[in-house]
Amino acid sequence: MRPLQWLEGQLPGHSPAFYVVIICTAIVVAIAAKNLAAYISQVLAADLKRRIAVTLRDALFRRLHTADQDLFD
Repeated sequence: MRPLQWLEGQLPGHSPAFYVVIICTAIVVAIAAKNLAAYISQVLAADLKRRIAVTLRDALFRRLHTADQDLFD
C-alpha cells in the first residue's frame, strides 16, 4: 500500500483506480525498458563476436600468407 499512499501524496484528488493504472503502466514500461536493454546488449554482443572473428581470420590469413613455403612441406 505504500506506493499507493505515495502516489496519493504526489498526485492528490484522483480515484484509486487511477493510481493502480499508473502503477501498472510503470511496471509495463519497466519491463519494456528491460527487454530493450537486453535486445541492445544482444545486438552489441553479436557485432563484437563478428568483428573478433573477422579480425582473427584476417590475422590468420596474413600469417599463413607470409609463412615460409617449407612450413607446408
